Amino acid sequence: MHIPRIPPYLAASWFSSNSVSTVTAIAVFGNQASWYCTWIFDTKILYYVVAFVCISCFIAMVIVFQRLPPTPPSRAQEIALQRSEQNYVQTLKRLLTNRWFLLLLLSYGLNTGTFYSISTLLNPIYMWYFDKKTDQASTYAGTIGMLLVIGGIFGSLLGGYILDKTKAYKTVTFGVYVLSFLSMVLFISTISLHQYVAFVTMTIVGFFMTGYLPVGFEYGVEITYPENEAISSSLLNVSAQIFGLCITQLQEYLIFKK
Repeated sequence: MHIPRIPPYLAASWFSSNSVSTVTAIAVFGNQASWYCTWIFDTKILYYVVAFVCISCFIAMVIVFQRLPPTPPSRAQEIALQRSEQNYVQTLKRLLTNRWFLLLLLSYGLNTGTFYSISTLLNPIYMWYFDKKTDQASTYAGTIGMLLVIGGIFGSLLGGYILDKTKAYKTVTFGVYVLSFLSMVLFISTISLHQYVAFVTMTIVGFFMTGYLPVGFEYGVEITYPENEAISSSLLNVSAQIFGLCITQLQEYLIFKK
């Protein structure tokens, strides 16, 4: 719940403007990689690994890492550091009255919430389509979930790289969103076909829908500058969680209703 809001703020604080989007994408990539691990490792082993990684990161943060770099990585960050401490409530008010950011909140929440819903209910979806082949459906769902995450890893990295090279935040955001919609249409149209067709289409869905995560974060930072990156990212994450909960409940009702 708390980790997804950190990448944009961390990237802006430590890295130059030419690499911020790529760093944000790598952080999102780490999140997706952790999802991938849930598909390939035993639950008990996974808990031990997570505990070890978290403790190691905590110790490293306390002992090794500084709060901020010795010098600001960019002019924008230098200006941000020189400004007086922002009032959190006032910042929220400005963000929630920014119509462009509100549109991004809506679009980001719908896209990411749909992705969360699909990830959560992937097994029931396939059980519903293959109700006479439940064992086979469960195997399909596991493989497709893994491919969804793998596609998302590459989509996140490519999205961040393109933003750093082009700085075309609005164009890239719009393009990725349209392709996410088209990939969902493709998946829905082919879900009952041969398993390998579903494997390909779900990889495409993961590539574009997860690729939208770092793109959406960075676009939010751009259209709300000079507001705090952590606050705008937090609001985007809240929107995704709310839409994810609502869409999951609706989808679950449609799947299990008598």
